[in-house]
Amino acid sequence: MDFVWFDLDGTLYDCAAAYAQFVECFTARLRLSLPFFSPQRIKEERLRLRRKYGGGSSPHLFAREHDLDLEFLLASYDEIDLPACGVRENPKLRAFLEKLAAPKGVFSNSPRRYAERVLLVLGVRDIFGRVICVEDMLLSAKPSEEAFRIAASGFSPDTCFALVDDDAQNIIAADTSGWETMWVGTPELRPANLPLRTKILPPPYL
Repeated sequence: MDFVWFDLDGTLYDCAAAYAQFVECFTARLRLSLPFFSPQRIKEERLRLRRKYGGGSSPHLFAREHDLDLEFLLASYDEIDLPACGVRENPKLRAFLEKLAAPKGVFSNSPRRYAERVLLVLGVRDIFGRVICVEDMLLSAKPSEEAFRIAASGFSPDTCFALVDDDAQNIIAADTSGWETMWVGTPELRPANLPLRTKILPPPYL
């Protein structure tokens, strides 16, 4: 492989606690903008918008669909307390990444300022030469075909890419685009719909 793209959330760090905190902050902000939306309706609307647009961050989706203030919604990410969520410098992750000789980048559906903050806290920002975030893809985020075209732009047409990701749909999309794929997880949890040639990579944050 010539270049390896890494997903961020759930791949380079365990994002469960951070995501739960984001949902809480985002729901509170969204209810200030859409007071008639209950938490359950927000959850249902988030799923509907992801199906409609094929991906994208919740702030971008709601801002577009309901004509809301995007910066106000994106501030939900700024409220995430990373240390309290167990996100901290990870020497084991750094050692794992440094063993990979190929150039590396981050390919994330998260906003750039959040992705950059996480990478700095993990202590691995300098390892990645490129960072693609939702701002670069807007509503054409992973797993859309357009997202993979954006990630491949600026490279030679014969570049061999690989994607390391914990999301089966992103892995399937990458495989369809002709990329090598590595799913982050354990063999017993391997999704049945993963391409047969996809390799399994234990979470580097364990």
